[in-house]
Amino acid sequence: MKINLSTRYILGIATLPILLKIHLIFEIFQASPVYFFSGLGIGPHLAPAPPYASIDFNVGATSQTLGHLAALDLLQGVIPWWNPFEGAGTPLAGEMQSAALLPSTVLLALPDGQLYMQLLFQIIAGVFTYLLLCRMGISAFAAFIAAVLFEFNGAYGWMANAVINPIAFLPMILFGVEGCFAANHGSGRWIAAGIALSLYAGFPEVAYIDGLLVVLWTLTRAGSFPPAELYRTALRIGAGVLAGLLLAMPILIAFWDYLQNSTVGMHQHGFFAQQHIDPTVTINLLLPYLFGLIANSHNLTVEFQLWACTGGYFGIGMTALALLGLFGRGNRALRIALAALVVACLWAAYGGPFGKLIFLIPGLSNADFARYYNAAAAMALAVLAGFALDDLNRGQSPRRRYWTAILATILLLALAVLAARPVLNQATMSSIWFRNSIVIADLIFAVLIWIGFSKWQIQKRALVLGLLVAIEAMVNFAIPTFSNPHDTTMALGGIRFLQTHLGLQRFYSMGVIEPNYGSYFGIAQIDDCDLPIPIKWLNFRNAHLDPDADQLMFDGAARTATPARPTAVSALDQNLPQYLAVGVKYIVTRPNADPFTDISPANPPGTKVYSDRIMDIYQLNNPRPYFDAPGCQLIANSRETATLNCPSPATLTRLELFMPGWHATVNGKSQPLSETGEIFQKLDLPAGRSIVAFHFRPPFMRIAYLAFFIGLLLFAAIDLRRKPA
Repeated sequence: MKINLSTRYILGIATLPILLKIHLIFEIFQASPVYFFSGLGIGPHLAPAPPYASIDFNVGATSQTLGHLAALDLLQGVIPWWNPFEGAGTPLAGEMQSAALLPSTVLLALPDGQLYMQLLFQIIAGVFTYLLLCRMGISAFAAFIAAVLFEFNGAYGWMANAVINPIAFLPMILFGVEGCFAANHGSGRWIAAGIALSLYAGFPEVAYIDGLLVVLWTLTRAGSFPPAELYRTALRIGAGVLAGLLLAMPILIAFWDYLQNSTVGMHQHGFFAQQHIDPTVTINLLLPYLFGLIANSHNLTVEFQLWACTGGYFGIGMTALALLGLFGRGNRALRIALAALVVACLWAAYGGPFGKLIFLIPGLSNADFARYYNAAAAMALAVLAGFALDDLNRGQSPRRRYWTAILATILLLALAVLAARPVLNQATMSSIWFRNSIVIADLIFAVLIWIGFSKWQIQKRALVLGLLVAIEAMVNFAIPTFSNPHDTTMALGGIRFLQTHLGLQRFYSMGVIEPNYGSYFGIAQIDDCDLPIPIKWLNFRNAHLDPDADQLMFDGAARTATPARPTAVSALDQNLPQYLAVGVKYIVTRPNADPFTDISPANPPGTKVYSDRIMDIYQLNNPRPYFDAPGCQLIANSRETATLNCPSPATLTRLELFMPGWHATVNGKSQPLSETGEIFQKLDLPAGRSIVAFHFRPPFMRIAYLAFFIGLLLFAAIDLRRKPA
């Protein structure tokens, strides 16, 4: 059967991400972050030092660990509202980075689930970018190249945690917006689906920034639309937006509730309005690996400014093609608006003139804009690149316009080189990655100049130009994937021991099992690394467990104080009764690292019960039980249920964080819960036999469910009465 041209392009868009990650799919390199970020991987090729495959360790610490737990809950038919395995318990869906309610999160139940989910997101991003441009009348090949550029954008190349989840749904929303302007059936539904999925995707900062691009796009397109049709179009778009927000109400309310009971660290009080990236690293927007692979530049200024502050790159080819697209005539207002968006993003991210004005947009000053703007800017550049190829293919791009774009790109690169001079030392310039980047830049410009002088037909020039920029994007994307570990295994003996012996109690890992991997393996760990974080738990651990632990990284290693202050081991020894009071039964350390150095050997608080090549496990004496009801016979069936027999009225204490949303029943009847011991729960019981059950559901969730149901009805009703396309 003959496959039409559009289908071939869509198949190509779907196939390319798979081909570029084939070495990960067949496990020649391990894609799962658990090998690198859990602390449990062993093997000759598992170096503790960079280069890394991603610039953000949250690919493991939050996205994999919490997403895996959410996936297991979903597959068991449990709504993943709560995580009992982190700290003293914490909201799971409301934490957002787990993407707990996103349908594709079930893939994270698989060992390489993140790899498959990221491939799915890339394919969705590429397909809808292609459909968007085709809907705008752009030629199929130009739309295909734009789709490839976006599905291999710099945010996808360098980020792999929840940051990338909403990106795929940006072109889906824009596709719906364009359809509403064309009065096409189902377009409002695509807006609704894209908005809802981008919010469920687990990173509201990126969803918000992408939403600003959607607003700009919509207003720009409306300005060139016939006024007679504008009212109906606005209704279609508005209905789609409203339906999307209503459908997302369960996750929005869960998130909002958590924010009322947590801290978000630097993401408040307008902190990020005062921050920007050092302009010395702007050159990496065009040459991503000039200073080396991820976190491997051997230059302290570059290490922090590039890998800790940025969130992606563009590349020379896409930049040149976007500049060429800017100079075109069709869709003139949209071209200017997209270019203005990119300039505004760069000004804000790199401290350029009037850059702070963008932070007047409500809420944006609390988002790490410099790290998360890249996907929106890449969408704008990819669309401009598609316009450029379409212009060239139609003979609407004269050579003078082409040369103007090439010279502008060379000028931008020259300015970036001048800005980078303070950090271009001898060690940097002698590295193989610096030399390779220069060679690649020379090669790209040589081909661009060759195309400019060629006497080929315009269609052939467009073909070669499109393939050039697509190949550059794919190469830049593929490079970090080879930093994944290979020939590695997991040392899971200690994990199996804890899974067998821990029960409902908790353990404290001192730099071995990394924070949140207790959640991944289903064992309760008081270590945490997360945002948001429950304010009650943060205050408790600061006051009673380890006052000098890092505020956002409680892992038995990271410190906020000077070395003269007590170590994590000293804090454990000094505050041991408090660790016992939160139910800690085991302490996990590195081999031969006795955690009780400041306690008399004649009266040890615990004994070593397990040892292997990567960890020792010490069992503490007499930890406080998870359920406790003095005078009662108690059988703990699970963390949520217990059966008690009390000779007289009693009080049951449960070592789970008390938060609004917790409910309890005694013998099937609702019973009020109250707070005890600063952070835990207590429940009054009658005399006799009591079957107790605990359940967490964020407050106002019934309203959220009602809103979701209304959203479904509105989603079904959108576009029922429509003008024929």
